[in-house]
Amino acid sequence: MVQQCNPGSAVFIHLQEPKSTFQRFFISFEAQRLGFIERCRPFIGIDGCHLKGPYGGVLLSAVALDANSGFFPIAFCICEGETLSSWTLFLKMLSEYLKYPEDNPICFMSDRQKRVIRALKSEWPTASIRYCVRHIYDNFRKTYATKKLKDLFWEASRAYDVYVFKKVMTYIGIVSADAKAWLEEIEPKHWSRHAFDPNIKCDHVTNNMTEAFNSLTYLSLLEYIRRLVMTRFQQRKEDCQRWKTEFPPSVNKKIVQVSLDSRILTMIHAGEGEYEMLGFTRAYTAKLQDASCECGKWQISGVPCSHALAGIRHFYGMGVANERLIDFVHPSLSKSAFVATYRSMIHLIPNICAWVDVEVAHVNPPPLIKKPGRLKLLRKRESSEKPKAARRGSVICAKCKQPGHNKKTCKAVNTFDSNKVAKGGNPSSQPTQKTVSSSQSGHNKRNCKLVPTSINTKVAKGGVFSSQPANRTVSYAQLGHETASSSQPAHGGAFSSQPPTQVQTKPHSQVTMHLD
Repeated sequence: MVQQCNPGSAVFIHLQEPKSTFQRFFISFEAQRLGFIERCRPFIGIDGCHLKGPYGGVLLSAVALDANSGFFPIAFCICEGETLSSWTLFLKMLSEYLKYPEDNPICFMSDRQKRVIRALKSEWPTASIRYCVRHIYDNFRKTYATKKLKDLFWEASRAYDVYVFKKVMTYIGIVSADAKAWLEEIEPKHWSRHAFDPNIKCDHVTNNMTEAFNSLTYLSLLEYIRRLVMTRFQQRKEDCQRWKTEFPPSVNKKIVQVSLDSRILTMIHAGEGEYEMLGFTRAYTAKLQDASCECGKWQISGVPCSHALAGIRHFYGMGVANERLIDFVHPSLSKSAFVATYRSMIHLIPNICAWVDVEVAHVNPPPLIKKPGRLKLLRKRESSEKPKAARRGSVICAKCKQPGHNKKTCKAVNTFDSNKVAKGGNPSSQPTQKTVSSSQSGHNKRNCKLVPTSINTKVAKGGVFSSQPANRTVSYAQLGHETASSSQPAHGGAFSSQPPTQVQTKPHSQVTMHLD
């Protein structure tokens, strides 16, 4: 059905005799093959993902990069495990289906598993091989786990210049001679940018291009992958129509950064597009005709470095340089290359209930694999990987604003100020205590007719609270008798709905009110 709906696609099923048990399945759509051959860079990352379904197994994948450095899946293979035979079969099927010319450069990136390396040398003998630097560092940090060595290690892996690489390796030797000897056992062409093949035009040092899949059965997993790749092709085809420049966003971002870096350079023009750029630390030579720079970044990444960009703008002028910049960026990193990559499409496949019955050999499912203990659905993270965002950082208490606990477990004492500052007034130095004694039922404090035994007094024309709380004593002839307001503020105070009662003022704001 795949080949009927998508002519030219490759589908291969390998059975294990004598019971015709399912063992391996290889699939690659024609749109994936054409997209890679058309304008993708000759760079493929291969890796395996363990499946957590009822049958177990491993999903092998081959993923390339488009012009925007987005993941471009090429082929998938479901097999029993990451064995030498399964890797050999996968890479053999990939070579036969892609029909990639042997004289053209190509590069594979993987971890340092011996089975993968042996299979690559067997099926792709002329290909260059890069090791995932993250896997190298996971082994490196088991013995040399210091912050200084970590920073030097990553600086050495990202060095475009052989001079910088040797300088960093010297620093590593000063910190630890054993660490330097450990790294020197790995050839620089496998893990440092300065030794990469300049024809690949890709400076990736990590192989994080494979995706994790959940615990689906084989058929459901393949349907999920098909829909994922199909929708991704169409979405990216629509996205590129909104681009306003001749370069993808990732390339534009690099150009903006190198443009900022080029402002600090002092330029010396030797003639015919040859420049010497003086920086803070050293000088670099750039040759526009050869598309090369002494720093090595232009040759490896395919995008002009800061030294080359400064020379391009001086040679052609600021106005014309932006238009001519397309001539100095590698063609596989342009918008036209991105459009050509996603020109083909993956056609729909009908539901399984609409498939036509055909006579094929009966295929038995692989044996069920039931592991002891509770089933783990989450992927095991490497020791160098960061945890999820929800598990990072510290909790801040909403009550005391201190880290390490929340408000439920906070041991701070609540301190509330009962004084409310009037508009334009000053708060009282001591809290005012309000007590209302009432033993009558049938009402609450809002509709209670009792006058409080202690209230504050307002100062006329200022609304400033007294520095001492006002103690006012009120006597009643009967509890529950309807009374009038105790006082009326002078000159603009708030008036009560009841007529004011005469109040005799005594020293220290002592007031006695007799109600008849």
